Amino acid sequence: MSSNDEYMELHEHPTPRKHRSCHHRLKFPSLQITRKWFAISMFTAMFLFYVFIKLEMQQLNIEFPSITGQHSLLMLMVYGWDPMQDWTNCMSDRLLNRRKDWNWIDFDGAVKDCADKTPVSKIKVKRFGSKEYFRFGLPSDSIQSTLLSLGASNTVAEEKLKESLMGLVLHGVNSSNLLINASFYNIGRIHQSDFQETPVFTLKKLSHNQKEFISLLQTKVQKSFIDNLWINAGTFGHEFLSMMHRGGPLDNENIELCQVNFEMYNPNEDQMDEFANFVMLSKTLGAVVGRRFVGATSEAACSCQRREMSHAPKAGSAPLAFDVVVVGGGIVGCATARQLSIAKPHLKIAVVEKEEKLAPHQSGHNSGVIHAGIYYTPGSLKAKLCVEGMELAYKYFDQRKIPYKKTGKLIVAVEQEELPRLDNLFDRAKQNGCRDIEMIDGAKIREIEPHCKGLRALWSPHTGIVDWGGVTRAYAEDFQKNGGKVFIGYPLESFSFDGSTNDFPVTIRSKPNLSPIRCKYVITCAGLHADRVAGLSGCSPDPKIVPFRGEYLLLKPEKRHLVKTNIYPVPDPRFPFLGVHFTPRMNGDIWLGPNAVLAYKREGYGYLQWSPSDLYDALSYKGMHKLIGKYFSFGMQEMYRGIFIGGQVKQLQRFIPELQLSDVTRGPSGVRAQAMDASGALVDDFVFDGGVGKIGSRLLHVRNAPSPGATSSLAIARMITEEASKKFEL
Repeated sequence: MSSNDEYMELHEHPTPRKHRSCHHRLKFPSLQITRKWFAISMFTAMFLFYVFIKLEMQQLNIEFPSITGQHSLLMLMVYGWDPMQDWTNCMSDRLLNRRKDWNWIDFDGAVKDCADKTPVSKIKVKRFGSKEYFRFGLPSDSIQSTLLSLGASNTVAEEKLKESLMGLVLHGVNSSNLLINASFYNIGRIHQSDFQETPVFTLKKLSHNQKEFISLLQTKVQKSFIDNLWINAGTFGHEFLSMMHRGGPLDNENIELCQVNFEMYNPNEDQMDEFANFVMLSKTLGAVVGRRFVGATSEAACSCQRREMSHAPKAGSAPLAFDVVVVGGGIVGCATARQLSIAKPHLKIAVVEKEEKLAPHQSGHNSGVIHAGIYYTPGSLKAKLCVEGMELAYKYFDQRKIPYKKTGKLIVAVEQEELPRLDNLFDRAKQNGCRDIEMIDGAKIREIEPHCKGLRALWSPHTGIVDWGGVTRAYAEDFQKNGGKVFIGYPLESFSFDGSTNDFPVTIRSKPNLSPIRCKYVITCAGLHADRVAGLSGCSPDPKIVPFRGEYLLLKPEKRHLVKTNIYPVPDPRFPFLGVHFTPRMNGDIWLGPNAVLAYKREGYGYLQWSPSDLYDALSYKGMHKLIGKYFSFGMQEMYRGIFIGGQVKQLQRFIPELQLSDVTRGPSGVRAQAMDASGALVDDFVFDGGVGKIGSRLLHVRNAPSPGATSSLAIARMITEEASKKFEL
């Protein structure tokens, strides 16, 4: 993936020229078509494909009233128990047949006896690809995970339930009125005798049914977060946390956990290690505000609390004022804010993020790899920042005690024609200053990765993995400790310049119901919307951000022994993207892929997520026409592999021959903000920009921060801080 232009220096574009007529004719082989009709035809094809997929999917038919209003609390139970009669009576008396302002959705069905005895709204669930409905676990007589299993009375059980929510005040609901204003909904019950597979089977099916789960939360309950989660650390915890883990199926849909409670009562010696591992895994959950570990010994119990983030004041409030505002709560934005607060502690700095959490998109939906800097053009900014950034990252992880693993990486040549390219890659790695890179033969490959087949490979021992979403939040915590402010739920809509004599001449505006923010200078790190944000200050439309979705497969747990390290292909210069690879994850998952297809929305993580304006914007861009003309066959193959995963597995079998289609399931996806110029070339290096007019001297735009943007984040932050200090005379 290379660009005709390096875009390696910070610069300011001149006043943008007007767009050329959209009726300019493009010449494809044996085809002439106007850009307008080309865009319309592609848009129509995408729409028909969307309709086809929509009609093919079975949907849930859940019949109960939507829960609306500001007093709706959702508790989700994710573990099995054997309901006792006293508990059933307590539930019937206290939790059912009350006002509908507390939703208790139990996917286990363990209190079905209670639901059978009490009139509740009926729920019908259609089958979706299997006999499994919505469930996370199975009722088990052997698991003593309920409060009453300790011999507690009804009163004690009720008090314990209140205690778990003490101090949690959300949307006007508090612990004093929870139990008397509640309703319970039950979604089926399936016994272990219904199938021969292990209890984990029920959790794994959730990865296929996530769309319906999201529909249940957002459409019926009208919530995008779970207020309180109860989970048993000794039963189905690891599997559920994998679903909620950064980049997992539920996290991909931006489902938030406001508080999660873990239970393990009287753990024996053997269970203690398991619980300790569970606690460590839970810390990698990016979406959780609070964690409570109850019922365990003090050695195993722990809690952690995320620093508070604020929403900007409502319209009518006095405007906030800062020296510098960083737009974008992704990893580059938070790293930049952190570094600026360290280098310039006298400045008043804020970060604004349009979503309701940090690292919501690229920073939280990536493979989690810590790159060594092998692939990149020697002398390029990308190569320099990656090598420097990796060293800074590992040092930072050790200082902050952020979990990571140095898994290493194999870049494997499986065919003779790949060997010269592998040699060139080895030379490039040495020129870039990558440490301890080795060229190894097939025997050494099998020592490192016994199931991998290859002629030769590059071995990079310092390549690693980490949860970059968690790293982003660590940057934000450092920034806040230094006095910085983080505002979420603040989508940027415009900049304005109010005059040089004003102490805070730049005004940032969001939605009409939110107060504007005034500042002296702005640094934008807007990721998937970088070109649009830069355009607000008159910057050139080039390079254009075109969203490409990468769809991963997951290796089934029983097959994880096949992969120990990162396994990558030798890049093929005929194609614009790297190709499929094997990536271990911090939570134990193994990701396989991805493919690369045009996303129908800038934040569209699935075929059913699309935006007509985003799609037209991409398809009407002249650079996109040239890219499609050049890589049409490649694009069709990528779409095919996305729909029929057997095609992707076939590519993966080049490296792990014993891998079978039955060994994988569909996994998460991410969307890459790929910068593209008007010639159709993919911009492969960092791009920075300013603005035009008087406001341009007060703005600094990060137009493109491609992979390895996360690895390079601390180095990028230093560079941006230095440039901002010079440009803004901070």
